[in-house]
Amino acid sequence: MKASEIRFEEFLSQPKTSFLIPVYQRNYDWQEEQCREFLKDIELLASRERDSHFMGSSVYIKGDDIEALESGLKEYIVIDGQQRITTSILFLKAIYDLSDDEFDKKEIFQHYLINEIRGGNKLKLKPIKDDNDIFEKLLRNIDINADNYSKIYLNYQFFKHHLSVSNIKIDKYFKAFKQLWIVYIELDRTKDDPQLIFESINSTGLSLSEADLIRNFILMDKKHDVQNYLFEEYWSRIEKLLLSENISAFIRDYLTMKEGVIPNQNRVYSAFKAFVFKSKIQTEALLEDLLYFAKIYSKFIFLDFENKEIEKLLKELKELKVTVVYPYLLNLFCDYEKNVISIDILKKTLKLIRSYIFRRLVCEYNTNALNKVFMSLHKELISIKDYEQNYFECLLSVLSNKRGTAMFPRDDEFKEYFTTKDIYKFKNKNYLLYTLESFDNKELVTFKELTIEHIMPQTLTPKWNIELGDKCTQVHEKYLNNIGNLTLSGYNSELSNKSFFDKKDILKTSGIKLNRYFENLQSWNKEEIEKRALNLFQKIALNIWDFPDIEESVYIKLKNRTILL
Repeated sequence: MKASEIRFEEFLSQPKTSFLIPVYQRNYDWQEEQCREFLKDIELLASRERDSHFMGSSVYIKGDDIEALESGLKEYIVIDGQQRITTSILFLKAIYDLSDDEFDKKEIFQHYLINEIRGGNKLKLKPIKDDNDIFEKLLRNIDINADNYSKIYLNYQFFKHHLSVSNIKIDKYFKAFKQLWIVYIELDRTKDDPQLIFESINSTGLSLSEADLIRNFILMDKKHDVQNYLFEEYWSRIEKLLLSENISAFIRDYLTMKEGVIPNQNRVYSAFKAFVFKSKIQTEALLEDLLYFAKIYSKFIFLDFENKEIEKLLKELKELKVTVVYPYLLNLFCDYEKNVISIDILKKTLKLIRSYIFRRLVCEYNTNALNKVFMSLHKELISIKDYEQNYFECLLSVLSNKRGTAMFPRDDEFKEYFTTKDIYKFKNKNYLLYTLESFDNKELVTFKELTIEHIMPQTLTPKWNIELGDKCTQVHEKYLNNIGNLTLSGYNSELSNKSFFDKKDILKTSGIKLNRYFENLQSWNKEEIEKRALNLFQKIALNIWDFPDIEESVYIKLKNRTILL
């Protein structure tokens, strides 16, 4: 390793030097805020309030790209410093375009923007693929759409605008730029570990995400051509499947599935490194496995499944916000794709998971317990000898034998909460009511067009006091938010505090299946609310969120099951 301080302009202007941003780096991502700080530092130098300014460090390793070597160029692979180098070149390009000083323009062009080679020139900097197209167009003065949202283009326009309206002369900006200093660190591929050095650097730029660190870890120590191959064949496809904002969560669930331990959200990278070192898995095999499970994971996120019933069940789990189920679902869908289970078993399993989760939510079980349940569920399942032959029954056996905070609520407990709970304060009330409406109903309306309606209104009127009887206040307090008193409607403002008979006339025209229940009723009171709550439970809820029975012969077999340890 070699390290030394140097003027930034000397570092950039080294002859026949090309700066390559490797594929494992994130896109250029400085926002206007960082560019404004950069410009502020230079303006302090230009106004002589400072004599010099330290920008941080740039870490690189010499490349081995054959094309660059044949062109007579020294290639520097930038490990840390991409944001500063790219921003500086955009700044210099803005000066070049605005300056009237031909000497300065020539110096900027020949020393900082391009390398002159036989037959033409090559740009001094080569960003990663997603940034390179717009960067090439910008530096070679090729037309760019004005509505382009690339950070490369936007930050160039930021500099160009501020330099053009500034009271400071363009040449002073250029002179001030030459007062910037950095520490450069050149690594030796045969002696230094770029990843460890990269992790230890305290950068003044944007912090890397866990996903950024994982990508760097996988690709950084590979040769340039191998990096490109692995990135294009695997990592790029993973990013396209999941989008960058979902990768850290995916890796966390992948590790949970593999290790049976849930990594801390802020320690996914550390857990991933430990997993790789412990498993001693080869890089391409690891990426192949990650890509396989990323294809499955994308179905959970984007709800894209060829079977619409499966897609609907996944959508419901997503609406319940129980992403802790994903590590188990990765194994479940893997079993399906490898023909361990049929599509019918897949459907039954998803329905069982839906019942288990929703019953627990209604019965107010601690949701934290689900982390451990789904972390170990597949392991418990495969510990049963010949589980493949009775996959669903084995899974039901495992879940139904949970105790304490992991309990699968039985019908009597589910009924008690469902028929008496304050549903209006239940965070999943929208899901509950829309799912009740959707049951066995082919004429669904869009939920966004509907609101939750209280049949007995939130504010009692004299007519309602008479309707509810002597204990109207107590009845109103106890039953207002009961499931029996709630429905869906697109006529919320029209219904308001109207009497039951007036509401009934409006509701019967709404097209909502739940509202057909009221058509033949003559009154609405405590008894009718309780009756409807029980009816919703028995006729619909027990069918959707059921606790399936196991055939007696299978139950006996499972009760005496052999556990493979």
